[in-house]
Amino acid sequence: MFQNQNTTKTNTDPEIEDIPVHTMLQDLNEVNFPGLDKENKQNMETVAQRKPLVVDNLTTAQKSSPFLNPTSEITRPETVKVNSIQANNPAPSATDTPSSTGSRKLFFVIAAALIIVIIAGSGYYFWTTRQANTAAVVDEIVPPVELIPETIPEPIPEPTPPAPQFSTDKPNYLNIENKDTPAGDNVKDILAFYANQVSQANIMTPVEFVVTDAQNNPLLFSEFATKLGINFTQPLRDNLKEAFSLFIYNDGPLTRFGLSLDSKDTTKLKSLMSFEEKTLAKELEPIFLSSDYTMEIKSYGSSTYKALPIRYANIVSPEDLSVDYAISTKNNKLLIGTTKMTLRSIIDYIENNTTSTPININPTSSPVNPSQDQVSTTPIQP
Repeated sequence: MFQNQNTTKTNTDPEIEDIPVHTMLQDLNEVNFPGLDKENKQNMETVAQRKPLVVDNLTTAQKSSPFLNPTSEITRPETVKVNSIQANNPAPSATDTPSSTGSRKLFFVIAAALIIVIIAGSGYYFWTTRQANTAAVVDEIVPPVELIPETIPEPIPEPTPPAPQFSTDKPNYLNIENKDTPAGDNVKDILAFYANQVSQANIMTPVEFVVTDAQNNPLLFSEFATKLGINFTQPLRDNLKEAFSLFIYNDGPLTRFGLSLDSKDTTKLKSLMSFEEKTLAKELEPIFLSSDYTMEIKSYGSSTYKALPIRYANIVSPEDLSVDYAISTKNNKLLIGTTKMTLRSIIDYIENNTTSTPININPTSSPVNPSQDQVSTTPIQP
């Protein structure tokens, strides 16, 4: 009477199995296939959750349907769609996962830290060992510096030239009685000694001497002539004063004597000298300082020097040995030379020294005594 409605009425209440449940499969699909859209995800879930139909409740027509018969092979396009999606969206490799990426970053950080530590440690080790080695090398090589006081050499004073042995503008004193000279008491040898000193001094001008005695008083000409052996005639001796000067002159390689005699009357002296010329060379022989000649005078010649008349006679030659004289009316003197240049140099000297101290005054200073140790030198040709 009552019909079972369960057999004829379809149950519309959802079964528990049909209720969608969020499973781990969905999470894995989202991780493995992040490019799938929502529709593909639902298809994959439907396929995965689909249950086989109950064949017993199907009609004959339904059973023959390939879509409702679970035993028939059904081509599932969803799988093709999923595969095509997988081909278009390749699955990320294992290294692209967040966990692998984090591990790789951690590895690089640790490696970089290790490299920095190694470099820093190596640098510190190198620096410390280098400083120690440098200090050791400095200690071994560099010796202690000793401060040596600086010694400043004392300036060497320039040698002062020796004082001239003879004056060339004032009279020098010649002690003819000085027995301490190597010449002894021989007057000629004393004169030769002084002549040698003048030659060694290499003086190119005539050197004037005042002949003195042992007390250093000027010697009279008459006394000097007697000691030396000059024998003028009496008329000539009467015309001459007692004041005189002896000259020594370096005439080239030779040393010659000359005389300057004061005259009382130069006008009368000219005539007296003309008469004296015959014996004058013989009378002056003690002052020739030469023995290599022959006394043979034939006549006198005349010349002029600085407007002063000169008379001369060559014994050897004008340069070697001769008798030259001149009378200076200006100075009232008789000038005699034993070579040509000896007389002319005496004339120059007299003109340039007209204000010299009179030689007849008693000198207040000692005469110049030449040194016996002077080195000989060759005179220069004037």
